[in-house]
Amino acid sequence: MIVLSGRDFRNWKNYDLLQTPDTARINEDGVSESGCNLPNYPIKVTGSKGVRTKDGIVICGGHNADDHPKSCYQLENDESTWTPFPSLTIDNSWYFGMVYLQDSIFAISTYKSAVYRNGQWEDIEPR
Repeated sequence: MIVLSGRDFRNWKNYDLLQTPDTARINEDGVSESGCNLPNYPIKVTGSKGVRTKDGIVICGGHNADDHPKSCYQLENDESTWTPFPSLTIDNSWYFGMVYLQDSIFAISTYKSAVYRNGQWEDIEPR
């Protein structure tokens, strides 16, 4: 497991949040090992969500002092830069959860959810 964090949210209007990530690697025994080196995230946000896929790490959404971006970025395995990934289609880009299951990424919100598969996000309407 890789844990990404930003800076202190209590003073979020003056932040340097996820853009310069603090990292920790948690091994199978739940022991924190030394952090791994990750490149700076392309935008400054807090409250973003991410998943580890077979291809790398995908992080989406969040919020900052000005906006609630729906943008997503991927850090592919063995790469050293974040690359754009298709943006979220859900409205609550700061209040949602993400999970990776059966080669698909699910972004789950209370009002609208989406699944990323076959190279695109598809909306999931509540039943």
